[in-house]
Amino acid sequence: MNFEQYIAVEWLLVAICVIITTARLVVRSWKGIWRYWLSDLFLVLSLLFFIPIVAGDTYIFSIGQTFDTVEYTEPLAIWWFASTLIFDLGFYLARFSLLAFYYQLFPVSEVKPRILLWVVVAFNIGGLLATGFIDTFWCGANVSLNWASGDTACAASDDPVTAYIVWPLNVASEVFVFLLPFSILQRLNKLNKKEKTSLICIFLLGCATIAASVARFTLGVTNLFTLEACTSHGLRRDCHSDHSCRFTSLATSSQHYAQTTQRRFRRAK
Repeated sequence: MNFEQYIAVEWLLVAICVIITTARLVVRSWKGIWRYWLSDLFLVLSLLFFIPIVAGDTYIFSIGQTFDTVEYTEPLAIWWFASTLIFDLGFYLARFSLLAFYYQLFPVSEVKPRILLWVVVAFNIGGLLATGFIDTFWCGANVSLNWASGDTACAASDDPVTAYIVWPLNVASEVFVFLLPFSILQRLNKLNKKEKTSLICIFLLGCATIAASVARFTLGVTNLFTLEACTSHGLRRDCHSDHSCRFTSLATSSQHYAQTTQRRFRRAK
């Protein structure tokens, strides 16, 4: 997938999300269903978090650069730092939207499911705070080191260790949110068979998001190992030209890790 296609796919996905979110809000307003307002708020915020990332990628392409050719400048380095933070935190907002929906869905009389709900909420809050702290302060209290150049350069997104912390948290929180509603499906007696089947199908869509999260983590780590192997064998100059030392991914996050990892090697030159 070339960069033009990558940008087109990004905007296509954003457009689909905007259409679905708008349709949801229109139906809510039309039917006067306001009990899920907190869930809708988190959903809109999560969408707003990802639009700047796509806009930033589009701008990079508009100035004649790509992930494979972008050179270090301080404004772009600041953007890499900000986009990493936005990217990692945006996923949690989408999960909070689901958790807010579950808060209204789970019967108050069901004590154990609601306890599990609060446990998952606490885990996601912890994951959000940990991710934000790691992305911001991994290099120390001086946040500006994340967009510095030369010997003082440091960025959380350039260190594979952060991926080993942030992404397992991300996948674990995804799994917990996915499993949570199945504890009450048998208790929703007011739903008929068709409604319950539809609800199960919606919940099972979480399998796709879990698979995507695992794929993003796997592809990102593979990319880091590939470029590290090139460098460790003295092939730094050839890492971007030798096909055996390049890793091209169709997934958004692997491209994200590719750009930050490649930037690290350019800083080191």
